[in-house]
Amino acid sequence: MLSIFEGAVVAVEFLTDEQASRYGAFYGAPARAELERFFFLDDADREKVQAKRRAHNRLGFAVQLTTVRFLGRFMPDPRQVLVEVAEYLAEQLGVADVSVLAEYGERDGTARSHAGEIQQDGGWRDFAEVRDELVVWLDARAWTTGEGPKALFEAAVGWLRERRVLLPGVSRFARLVASVREVANQWLWETPHGLLTPGQRAALDELLTVPTGARVSELDRLRRGPARSSPPRCRWCWRRLRRRWTPPLGRSPCRRWPRWRRCGRWWCRGASWPRRWRRWSSWRRRWTRMRTRRGGGCWCPGFPRCGCS
Repeated sequence: MLSIFEGAVVAVEFLTDEQASRYGAFYGAPARAELERFFFLDDADREKVQAKRRAHNRLGFAVQLTTVRFLGRFMPDPRQVLVEVAEYLAEQLGVADVSVLAEYGERDGTARSHAGEIQQDGGWRDFAEVRDELVVWLDARAWTTGEGPKALFEAAVGWLRERRVLLPGVSRFARLVASVREVANQWLWETPHGLLTPGQRAALDELLTVPTGARVSELDRLRRGPARSSPPRCRWCWRRLRRRWTPPLGRSPCRRWPRWRRCGRWWCRGASWPRRWRRWSSWRRRWTRMRTRRGGGCWCPGFPRCGCS
C-alpha cells in the first residue's frame, strides 16, 4: 500500500496483520485489574445507565460507556463484546440474564444515539478536530527521536488516548504516521542537498562512475583498507584520509540538529551496499556520498573528537 503526502510516496505496510487486528479491539479477555479500572461503574455512570428504561438498553449503554475507555473507540457492534465484560457489567447493574444484550440496537439509531450521548458527556473528540495538532507533534517526534514507524504509531495512539480522542481507522492512521515520518526524512536529505553547488553535485556523482579500464568505482576504492602495512601504503592512506576529511561545505549545515541525526553511523546506514543507492533520491545519494568521503564521521563542529561516531 502506498500513500502520497505532500509529494512523498511512502509504503505504509509496516503493521502486521496481527497488529492491525489488535488496533482498537479486544485481543483476549481483560485481566481482573483491567476490568476494575476500565469497566467499573461509579455513581455518575450508574446514574446515566439507570436513565435507560429497558434492561438490554441499560446493559448496552454500559458496554459502550466502558469499552470506549478501554479501546479508545466505539465498537461497531456492541453486542459482540466479550462475555467476561458483559457479565462483569451485568453483575453491577443487577441484570440476571446477559443474553438480553442481543436485543440491544434492534431499533435503528439506538446504539448510535447512545454513542453520541457518551461522546458528548465524556468529552471525547473526533480525530478530525486534532489531526493538524497530531501532525505537528508527530513531525517533531520523528525528527528528534528517529523512531521507526511502529514506535511512532504506538506513541501516536497513546497521544490520542491521553487527550480523549476517538481512534481513526487503522489504515488511515497508518498512512498518516508513515507520511509524516517520510516527510521528516526527506527534509533531512533536501536541506543539505540544497547547499551544494552544481560542481559539487557533479563531483559526488562521479564517485559511482567506474573509470575506463578499472573494475571498481572511486567510492569502492576509497572504502577499501590497505592490503599490507608498509610506509608507502601508510602515506597513501594518509593522503586518502585527508581527502576524505575535506567536506564540500565550509560550514556545517546541521550543527543544531539532534545528535543522532548527525551521527555518521546513521548517515551512512546502507552505504555498505552502493547498489541500494540507486533506489534513493538524488539528494540522499549525494549527501551520503559526501558523508562517506568524510570517513563516516559526523558534521559536529568538533569532529573527529566529538564522540558521535
